[in-house]
Amino acid sequence: EFDVSDQAVTERLRRAIETLVTNTLLLTAEDED
Repeated sequence: EFDVSDQAVTERLRRAIETLVTNTLLLTAEDED
């Protein structure tokens, strides 16, 4: 059960990080404009 939970949490963290990075890049690009 712990393994499944860890995998789910890891996937959520990865998605959250990807979203934050994407948003940061978009905001940075807009600021540069």
